Amino acid sequence: MSTLIVNLISSCIYSAAIVISFAFAIMVLRFLSHRAKLLLNLTFDENGVRAQAIVGFLGIVVHEASHYLANKIFGHQVLKVILWRMPKKNDNNLRLGEVDSSFDLNSTYQKLGNAFVGIAPILVVQLFC
Repeated sequence: MSTLIVNLISSCIYSAAIVISFAFAIMVLRFLSHRAKLLLNLTFDENGVRAQAIVGFLGIVVHEASHYLANKIFGHQVLKVILWRMPKKNDNNLRLGEVDSSFDLNSTYQKLGNAFVGIAPILVVQLFC
């Protein structure tokens, strides 16, 4: 009976140590993440958009390219493509990239494609990661 109680207490202490370790690790990572974001913001600009454009260059290009590819697959007319854009200081346009397109409202295939254009970045990331 006493070994059961000792084992139960040691298991509780072990579990508490694991939970406390994870909580501490999360707090440290959150602190480091906040400091890194602050450093990027102070280095590049006050709102961090330029920092996001620099650090997230590859992700932005892949994101916009996936929208473009989905538009082409579903036969949409692509009007404008900007795979990556560096916002100027005091710029109100915070877009880091864009793909503008139009589609035929009478085509069920193109209307269905509109949903896939929206979720294309998620599908591309799932496909290649």
